Formats: sequence, structure tokens, C-alpha cells
Amino acid sequence: MPLAPAILVYEKRPRWEAELKRSLVGKRTLVRPCRSVADLLALCRAMPGSVAVIDIEVGGGTVLHALDQAQRERLALFPIVIAPDYADDLEWPLRELGIVALLPDRAPCGELSRACRRWLP
Repeated sequence: MPLAPAILVYEKRPRWEAELKRSLVGKRTLVRPCRSVADLLALCRAMPGSVAVIDIEVGGGTVLHALDQAQRERLALFPIVIAPDYADDLEWPLRELGIVALLPDRAPCGELSRACRRWLP
């Protein structure tokens, strides 16, 4: 039996997970950290309909690989990628792999939490 959708955060350095937890206090939204692509994909399988917040700092190739694998497996998820402005050349490959939003790494957490809530059921 699948678990309820959550916000899954895959990042190199802890930032977004704590900020999302802080901004979503009292909203009954689970925020789960992911430490690897395998971890992210396993949680996506267990929690269909989740939002995956992925910081491009984990590596552009790693992000593309994770999204490609999720697409191949037809996993039900809503990926949001956080990237600096200089990563603009990755926008279209990321969109082709199904991201629902590309946010700048300097975006305020409120913007990220609104984007996450928009896609959670």
C-alpha cells in the first residue's frame, strides 16, 4: 500500500529541507531528505504523487540521470529543480524530463514552499 505523498528533498548541503520544514509547520506536510538517487527513487516509488525538490548542486548529470530514471519507470512525481542562473542551459533538458518548476538558488523559501504546495494533492 503506497504512503501519502510528501516533499522529498535531495540536496548536497542541508538548506532547503530545514527551510521547508520551518515554512510548513502546522500544514501536515511531510518533508523527507534523500541522500542519493537510489534513495530518491525508492521514496518516489513508495510515495506516488510526491514533490521532489532537487538542488542542482548534487550534480547536473546526477539530476538528469535521476529524472530520466523516474521517467523510464513512469513514477508519479512532481520534480522542482533549484539551480543558479548559470545553469540555464539545462532548463530544456530538465523540462523534457518532466520538471514542473525551475527555481533560482537564491529564491526565498516561501516561493519554494508555494510551488511544493501547488503540486501536492
